[in-house]
This record gives sequence, C-alpha cells and structure tokens, in this order.
Amino acid sequence: MRFPFRFSDMRIRTKLLVILALIVTIFSTIVLTEVVSFQRIENVLGRVISDDMSNVMTNALTERELTSIVADLNLLLGTFFENDTHLQNEGARLLGATRALAGKVARSELEAPLELFGQQMEFLLQQCREVNIQLRLVGEAAGEITAGFDRLDEVIAEKLIEATLVDEDTDILQQLAILLVGYRQSLLEIGKQHAERWPEAYYAPLDTDDDPMIVALNDLDYYLRTLISGDRQIVDLGQGVINHLQTYKSGLLALNAAMVELKKQMLAVEGIRFQATEIIEKFDRDVVQAIKAANTKVLSTFSVAEATLIMIALILIVTLVVLTMLFFENIIEKPMDDIRKGIKALRSGNLDARIDLQRNDEWHVIEEALNLMAAELSTSYADLKMAQSFVANIIDSMPSVLVGVDPSGRVTQWNRQAEKVTGHSPGYALNKPLDQVFTDLSDQLSSISTAIRERRVINSPGVARKVHQGIRFEDITIYPLVADGIQGAVVRVDDVTERVRLEEMMIQSEKMLSVGGLAAGMAHEINNPLAGMLQTADVIANRMLDQELPANRRAAEQSGISMKAIYTYMDARGIPRMLKSIRDSGQRASAIVSNMLSFSRKSENIVSNEDMGTLLDRVLELLQTDYDMKKHYDFKQIQIVREYHSGVPPVTCEAGKIQQVFMNILKNGAEAMAEVAGPPRFVLRIKEDGQWVRVEIEDNGPGMDDITRRRVFEPFFTTKPVGQGTGLGMSVSYFIVTDGHGGEMSVESVDSGGTRFIVRLRKPNRTS
Repeated sequence: MRFPFRFSDMRIRTKLLVILALIVTIFSTIVLTEVVSFQRIENVLGRVISDDMSNVMTNALTERELTSIVADLNLLLGTFFENDTHLQNEGARLLGATRALAGKVARSELEAPLELFGQQMEFLLQQCREVNIQLRLVGEAAGEITAGFDRLDEVIAEKLIEATLVDEDTDILQQLAILLVGYRQSLLEIGKQHAERWPEAYYAPLDTDDDPMIVALNDLDYYLRTLISGDRQIVDLGQGVINHLQTYKSGLLALNAAMVELKKQMLAVEGIRFQATEIIEKFDRDVVQAIKAANTKVLSTFSVAEATLIMIALILIVTLVVLTMLFFENIIEKPMDDIRKGIKALRSGNLDARIDLQRNDEWHVIEEALNLMAAELSTSYADLKMAQSFVANIIDSMPSVLVGVDPSGRVTQWNRQAEKVTGHSPGYALNKPLDQVFTDLSDQLSSISTAIRERRVINSPGVARKVHQGIRFEDITIYPLVADGIQGAVVRVDDVTERVRLEEMMIQSEKMLSVGGLAAGMAHEINNPLAGMLQTADVIANRMLDQELPANRRAAEQSGISMKAIYTYMDARGIPRMLKSIRDSGQRASAIVSNMLSFSRKSENIVSNEDMGTLLDRVLELLQTDYDMKKHYDFKQIQIVREYHSGVPPVTCEAGKIQQVFMNILKNGAEAMAEVAGPPRFVLRIKEDGQWVRVEIEDNGPGMDDITRRRVFEPFFTTKPVGQGTGLGMSVSYFIVTDGHGGEMSVESVDSGGTRFIVRLRKPNRTS
C-alpha cells in the first residue's frame, strides 16, 4: 500500500504535532503531580506580588519622579538668572509635577512631606524671582553709570574745544578727562569682579567693610566726590553718576541678601526631600523583610516538589533526546547544510549564488526569503559603493585638509586637499605613518595621541608654516573618533593666512590711531617754536634793513657809512635772501604741520563744505614730505597738472576720509609710474558733472588689464608681492565714497597709457 504523500513533503508543523502529542502525554503526568505544590507557591507569590511588590514599585516610581523633579529644580536654579520666562514656565511645570506626585501617594506617609516640599518650592521660586529683580536693578544702575560717564566725556570734550578756541586755560578740563578714564577703568574692574564671583560668592553674606568689590565701590564713590570743577553742568552730571553708583552698590548688597535667602530656601527644600527619601527607604526595608519570609515558604514548597520533578524529568529527557535527534537529523540538519553552503558562497563574494532545497514545507519559504535577501544584498552592495563614493566626494570637495589616523599614527583617510598640499595621492598615503607623508604635521603626533586618549578636541590656532611664497598660517584641529567603538582621530587643517593678515592690519590700524594722537601733540609743540622763528626773522629784517629806524640812523651817523652802503654790503653777502629763506622755510614747515594735523586727526563723522581742489593740494603737500615714499620714489619729481574748473561748488563731506581716498589713489599711481620709463605725471581735473562734482586723477603709468580693473575694489586684492600691501586701500576708498558719502567711484584705462580714477560726489542742495 502506498501513501499519497512523502514524509519529507509533510509540513513541519504536522511533524511537530506528532512529536508534541508524545511529549504532552508524558508532561501531563508532571503537571498533575505538581498542581498542588505549585498552587501553594502561587498563593504565597501572589500575596507577595499583590501587596509587597506593588509597594516596591510604587516607592521606586515615587523616588524616581521625586529625583527627576529635584534634578530639574537644580538645573533651573543654575539657569534662571535674568530669564523670568524660563523661571515662570519651568517653575509652574515643577510645581504641577510635585502636586501630581503628592496626589498619587494620597493617604500615605509620603503625602505630607510631598505637600510640604511643594509649598517650600513655591517659596524658593518666589525668591528666585526676587533675585532676578535685583539683578535687573544692578544692571540698570551699571548702565546709568556708564551713560553718565559718556555724557561727562562729551561735555568735557565740548568744553575743551570751546576753551581751546577762545585760548582759555584747559588744564582742569584735561585733568578731568584723564580722571574719567581712571573712573571708567575702576568701574570695569568692579564689573569684572562681579562677573567672576557670580553667582557662587553671593550665596554667603558680603563683608561691607573688607570685601574687595565693596571697597572698590566705596573708593570710586570717594574719588567721584572729589571731582572738582567750577562748571555747574559737570558737577551736576558727576552728582548723577554718584547717585547711580550708590544705587548700584545698594543693588549689589540687596542682590547678595536675596541670594543668601535663596540658599536658605534651597537647603530647606533639600531637607524636605531627605525626609521623603527616608520614608521611602523605611518602606523598602519593611518590604524586604516580608519578601524574605515569603521566600522561606516558597523554598520549603519547592523542596517537596524537587524530588518528584527530578525523577519524571529524567524520563522526559531521555524521550526528548531520542525524538529530537530523529527530528533534527531529518527536518533541520540537511536543510541547514544546504543553506550554509549557499551562505558560504555569498560570503565568498558570489552575490549571484542561490539556494535550492527542493522542499515544499516551511523551508521553502525560508529558501525564497534567503534568495530574495541575496538579490537585495547584491543591490545594497552596489548602493553602498555608490554611497561611499558620494561621501568621498563630499570629503574631497571640502576646502580644508582632512586626514584620518588610527591610534598608531597611520593614515586611514586622505582627502583631495591633503593630496594638493603634500603632493601624495591617497593610494600612496593610506596605511603609512603620518609623519612620513605629511611632515608638517609631525609635531602634532603627541597632540593626536592626547586627543585619542582623553577623547577631547584639541585646537592649535594660527600655526605658522613656511612655503615658497612666504609664510602661511593654519588652524589645526584634532577630532577624536568616539562613535561605535572606533579608535582614531581626524586632523583638519584650515588656511587662515588672510584672517591673520586682517588681524595684523587691525593692530596696525590701532597703531596708526596712536600715531595720529602723537602727531597732533607734536604739531602743537612744533608750531610754537616755528612762530617764534618767523617772528624773530621778521624783527631781524626790520631792524637791519629799515632805514627809518632811529637806531639804524644813529649807527650810520656814528660810523659815517650811509644806510645804502650798509644795505649793499648785507645784500652782497645774501643776508636779505637768507632771512627770506628762513621765513619761507618756516611758513612751509607750518603749512606741512597744519596739513598733517588736519589729516591725522581722529574722525568724528563731522561733515563740512570742502573745496576739492584745496583737499587735493593738501594731500600733495603731505605726500611730498612722506619719508617712506621717498625711499622708493620722490613725489617732488612727479609733474602735477591741475585742471581745476572755476565755479565748482564745495562738497559736503568728511574732509579726512576724502583726503584718505585721494592719498590712496595718488600713492598707488606713484608706485605704478615708478615701474616705467619716462617722466611721471599726474593730471588732476575737477569739474561739475550735472548733480555731481567730478574729480579725476590720471597717471601715465603702465595702466591695468581687464582682470585687474574689474577686481581693483575687491577687499584683499593686490598685485604686490606677498608681505607688501594689504589689498584694502582701494576697497576702503570705494566704501568711503559710495557708502560713506553716497557717491560713485570708478576706474578706466587711458588710451595713451595709464589709469584714470574718477570720484563723483554730490553737489550740496542749494535749497537747504
């Protein structure tokens, strides 16, 4: 007799049912035997779970929620300063959470401590609001003091100017100006002490007699009260600053008192939390004792059932082993071997391999799933290769040098910028020591080891490196790899040469501001002896050459020599010419000092009506005395052609800034003309152009190509060698003319050779 189906074609579930039927028969005996024993265990455990374990869970949840509330409260106490909105919202949330927690443990020993915890938290949050109020008052008082100092500066400066113009004594005003600088420094130091000590030092009372910050405030108050001036306005302003300083000091003391009270409230809240925690711990100890008693009962019950279970289990184990071996050999092992062979082929790289089990049971479903997975794996592998290529493209497109290294210092990643800087391809650099393929990073190996060991970022800003063009500056940042257990680091190198140059230029700008102040003082000191020299020369000329002077007539009568003969004698020796030369030289020196003083004076955004021709002439006089320019070219040797049209109205502008524009154009032109043969020449034109006043400065230098002409006004663009010039002169000039004065500035080439800069400024409104 033949069966209509094969055993191998039976579903695994059917095969398992047959085996399970045998197992159930044996296992039923065990169940019936152990029902009574386990019933007793169930009763004991049920009582433990229903009573004691529920208490454990409740206590654990309560403690966790209370700990979370306390943690959030501590975080709020460190971040609420000057943030009332955050304090209000977060405080309301924490109060709500505390009340909800108290409701969950109603009618228990925890209810009263939690309600008290919520009440004390309300007092604590109210004290936080009080601290913020005092902080605002202190900040407002500090702002008022600074504003008072600013107003005093303005008033003293105005009075200094007025006194200078009427030639009054300015010593007191100058002393007041110097004192104000010291007062400002004292206020800054007080503010610094406050910032450094906030908020930790404020939790303890400040010593109003010996505390350095309070002493500094008292000293500043004392010095301000000694402010002496006969001017009522300055005295009133000084008194206003003193009043605000008193408010500032009172605010600091009130803030300190509020912080001390805040600390008391914090300790009170912490004490209540400790009470609640102790109650929870007591509950837990009671539950542990109950669980120990229940455990003793359970162990005794298990001891009775253990012997029976061992005997029946041995019978069951033997039966299961036999059935399992038969089942495993026919149902599990053979299909698994076929699957292992297919997976091994996939692991070897043959993603086109497929599994063929030739079965119709559940293994057929697994077979289809594995084959589908193999097909998807092949597709995913192709997608992964594409993603890796995309990531590599991103890394290679970055302007920074990116180099990955392992803990031993060998290269694991090498982007295109690294290849460009070192000349080494990724294929050559990978797996080689970093100091071998990137020698400029050899001194960073210890920092790389430190970053990997301590798992922190190490930044080395502004590292200088010599290149064939000069010196470059680089920011070197080392990032440790901390994800997925990967060890190593990524080194990023950014070229910051332009930024360093900009910082150096800012420092040079500050130095030039100081030079301007020195120039003003020197001009004042030089003008006084110059005036004496000119006056003395005039007196000598009058006394020696005036024939009508009584002393000269008496000298002529006594000597018997006529005044004409005396004059002829002196003229033959060039004395009149020498005196005239002294006067001319003194007047020229006075004019140069005056121009230098006008040009170097700090800009205060003061506009005035200025004649463009006069401004150009002043700049030319300054350039003719520029010693630095004479080392390269003598401006006096340049021919100046002036084509100033008559009737051109003055322009409302900031004279110093417009002079800076003219000076930048003329200096650049002079440098350009020094590179070509032939006599250098500037043609200066000033004329009206509709609503504009048009100023043209034309040189006969080599001119500009189209690329240079299009980029001449870009910041940092320069045609000079590295280290000579900043590339900011023309961009600053363009900014002064266009943004600062609403004008226009352009450049064009001259047909006969050379360059012409055109500056157009608006004529003043005639109706204004």
